Amino acid sequence: MAAEPKSPKGFAGLDDLVSEVEIVQPSPKAYASGAETTQTRPASGARPASRGVPGWAYGVGLFAIIGAVVGLNQLADHRNGKTTSNLSNTYVTPPAPTYQPSPPRPVEVISKTLYKLKGSDGSTFEVEGPVNATPAQLNSLGQSQWRPKEEYLPEEKPSVGDGLLLGDNQIRYCMAQKIRIGGWQITVDSYDHQSVVAFNALVDDFNARCAHYQYRTGALEHVRTQVDARRARLDVDGRLHRGPSAPPAPPSYKKVSSRIETNTIAGSHPRCAGSYEVAKCEAQESALDRETPQQRQARQKKLEDERLRAMAEASGK
Repeated sequence: MAAEPKSPKGFAGLDDLVSEVEIVQPSPKAYASGAETTQTRPASGARPASRGVPGWAYGVGLFAIIGAVVGLNQLADHRNGKTTSNLSNTYVTPPAPTYQPSPPRPVEVISKTLYKLKGSDGSTFEVEGPVNATPAQLNSLGQSQWRPKEEYLPEEKPSVGDGLLLGDNQIRYCMAQKIRIGGWQITVDSYDHQSVVAFNALVDDFNARCAHYQYRTGALEHVRTQVDARRARLDVDGRLHRGPSAPPAPPSYKKVSSRIETNTIAGSHPRCAGSYEVAKCEAQESALDRETPQQRQARQKKLEDERLRAMAEASGK
């Protein structure tokens, strides 16, 4: 007995159970006529016909991707404080500058009190002081502004020694003391023992300090010029047995009269500080502050033209 052929099992065995069906595609004419069409299922193992993606769809997707990337970049730049522009060769006209004139400065009223003072040496002058100043304040003001009639040149007695380096004040003492000793010598009484002893002691002290000393270059000539200008006064001091003069003390002052002066100034322009004609200076500076840029440029051009014309006239051209 012949063996029966074995049937395939599993999914492979299902192939025999599927009937062959012809796949029919509807004709364009059927769609146009609106006729009813039937769609049959594809046979097992057969793949349905696929429809291709049109080319314009790829283009739309590409542009969408590029737009998304550009939008993300602009958002990132905006967060980082950067701005971008797609415009090129674009000029934006800046706004015209506006000129604001300086506000008028308030009027200032300056009052000062002038006191006439008289010193114990007979000198008189005026000083400016606070209202209702006390006598002590006025005396202090007078002494602070007092100047001696003659320039005081200080002298310093050098130390005892030989070949010491002396400064200007010490050199001045030695030169002035030599002139004073010459005046003193005229008044010495050779018959008076005390007079001779006093003079000899003065000479010995001078020799111990000023017989030999050193000095810096130029110091000797400078000091000698100052001492020679006072030679007559130093000779008189020697005849009167006087040594170096002490610095003059300022006299004491007391009030003789006082008056109040009031000056009205239209503001206090910084460029008018120290001006002798404050009101005129204030008016000119206020006019300059109110100038517009065009007026200032025209004024500067006029000044430049006048300067060039004056130079041409001076050179004879």
